[in-house]
Amino acid sequence: MEDLEGIFRMPLKPVKKPSKKPKNSIDLSYTKARTITDTFVVLDFETTGLKYNENEIIQYGIVEYEKGKIINEHTEYFKPNTPISKRIERITGITNEFLQDKPTLGSSQLEYLHGLIRGKTLVAHNAPFDMKFLLNQFYLNGIQHEKFRVIDTLTFSRRLIDETPNHKLKTLKEHFDLDDGDSHNALNDCRATGNLLLLLMNR
Repeated sequence: MEDLEGIFRMPLKPVKKPSKKPKNSIDLSYTKARTITDTFVVLDFETTGLKYNENEIIQYGIVEYEKGKIINEHTEYFKPNTPISKRIERITGITNEFLQDKPTLGSSQLEYLHGLIRGKTLVAHNAPFDMKFLLNQFYLNGIQHEKFRVIDTLTFSRRLIDETPNHKLKTLKEHFDLDDGDSHNALNDCRATGNLLLLLMNR
């Protein structure tokens, strides 16, 4: 017969609770710049919607400034996996037909984009929107990157501009004549955002 008394005297091992892994391990953080510089790269995305973890990038624009002057511009369009809605077509002017022969966004295109912005101060209007899309795509495609330093012109506009009814880029663009191109085109919005930053520097 087993020594039951001996069994009951054995120390009980603590039961380990399964560790809870974070649902989302994507690092969407970046350094928010507190000062403005005249050498930077403006970044803007046009997307199929507002949710970085559900919607897709259909265009990016890059405009690089050095000492307040444009030295480089680049834009690319991408065919999304899910067709864009009529609403997005109306807002951006980008149609499914136009995107039909464009490449899908993948690691090679993102590596090229990273090469354009690596080591640069980034500028965006409403930066959390663009940065979430950027960092999510870098994560999904395994693109290694540094922690970006970002100037948000929306934040500085709210501090320094009080003569407009709101601080949307389209409103500021029209009020200050920042660019003569169509709004909600990534490259045109980059130019407008860059010129807005230079205006903010003078304030």
